[in-house]
Amino acid sequence: HLGICAMGNFETEQMPDVQAFAIAALIVDIQKRYTQASEIIRHKDVAATACPGKFYPFDAICSAVKSPEIAKTTLETAINTLQDAGQMTSGDYWLKTAKAGSVNCLDALIIKFADYVKKHP
Repeated sequence: HLGICAMGNFETEQMPDVQAFAIAALIVDIQKRYTQASEIIRHKDVAATACPGKFYPFDAICSAVKSPEIAKTTLETAINTLQDAGQMTSGDYWLKTAKAGSVNCLDALIIKFADYVKKHP
């Protein structure tokens, strides 16, 4: 077994999308390297605990693992948001370099900034 710890209290708060997609990308990477790591379970599936919490997006993470294109779509949406807000002149470079199923730190920053711009027009 391999455990992945996510920062946050998901019994009381929602996980940011970028964090969920980063976890999904990590799982995809692990599964590519370790083919025997096919089953995804939660802490509460093996122990008497509420962990990871009722707001932990387990189903969304599992869906993203099965369809890694979701991470690229999220980056495209974020780039469009920033372009529409005048915060990015061209997202072509980022779209060309984006790898499907991978959310690197810079992609995550773009997605987080787009979320901020949406909330603070």
